[in-house]
Amino acid sequence: DKHIGVAISGLHADARILTDQARVQAAIYRLNYDEDPPAFRIVKKICDLKQAYSQHGGVRPFGAALLLVAVDEEPQVFTTSPSGTYFSWQAKAIGYKSDEAQEYLKEHYTELKKLKDAEVFVIKTLKEFVDDDLTPETIEVGIISTKDKKFRMLDEAEKKQFLDKAKK
Repeated sequence: DKHIGVAISGLHADARILTDQARVQAAIYRLNYDEDPPAFRIVKKICDLKQAYSQHGGVRPFGAALLLVAVDEEPQVFTTSPSGTYFSWQAKAIGYKSDEAQEYLKEHYTELKKLKDAEVFVIKTLKEFVDDDLTPETIEVGIISTKDKKFRMLDEAEKKQFLDKAKK
């Protein structure tokens, strides 16, 4: 949905199936209720599907973890595991070096009230754990503003500005 963004870790083909299913569930909710689906409801539907695939013979569990960000009344972050469990977070990292990144978040994260502050914190966190130089060509950045509640990916020029903010 327009107010939910997803990052993936694991098997991309499995994550594509799960995000397609999330889109279907969001469309069903919007059709029935004519409003944005609550992010929690979409997360629960995805995790119900993941859990079912971990329980039955003849099918393999999905090999993807998802990190969903959304703005309903307030910003939200959810993670889903391949087993079908989900959690809500203030700040979370998934994927390669996520354990180290999570420790960094525990030590350095404080509630960020402004989008600009969050952008700087995110890029500083990335720089701590990404071995390569961060350039607009090597990163993908998505944001959701609490004002318009719309998820969008930054273009090349915006990613360059994003990276420049952390240098200040």
